Amino acid sequence: TGVMLVDLAVPLGGNGRSRPVAGTPFGQPDGLFVHHGQSQPSMSADGTVVAFTSDADSAALDPTWGAGAVEGGPATTRVFLWDRTNPDLTTAVREVSVAAGSTALPNGDANSPAVSADGQFVAFVSTASGLVPGAVLPACNPDCVPQVYLWGRADGSLRLASRAPGPPESTPV
Repeated sequence: TGVMLVDLAVPLGGNGRSRPVAGTPFGQPDGLFVHHGQSQPSMSADGTVVAFTSDADSAALDPTWGAGAVEGGPATTRVFLWDRTNPDLTTAVREVSVAAGSTALPNGDANSPAVSADGQFVAFVSTASGLVPGAVLPACNPDCVPQVYLWGRADGSLRLASRAPGPPESTPV
């Protein structure tokens, strides 16, 4: 599947009326993993920011289909943010469902992105552990319990939103 953006200001059949989200791979999956493509788009109120799920490496300069835990199984689904005001496609799409500074593939899926009206925050659900260093999560037995995370665009911070109440500086549980 894929996510298409449609510009209603462009007449039907007009150039630029619809286009796939940035970060969509051009080729077909290689068959090593089961892929579902891009889905679950969420857009800011002004239309400048789009978050979506993808089982491709949608933030890569040349987006490619992603990998998973087991060959022949599903590819890991992640959440990406596309800043439509950024003309530089090398920086316009970034993954938000990953621990800060990590380049490793998360050990669980992320989905259900929701963008704030001003595009400054993205909330999403993930079964990956280790997205927030030091967070105390329920044991994975064998699957991890889905958690809600909040990513901040201004500083790239990732917080555990489904945490027990407590001071922001305390360990998220």
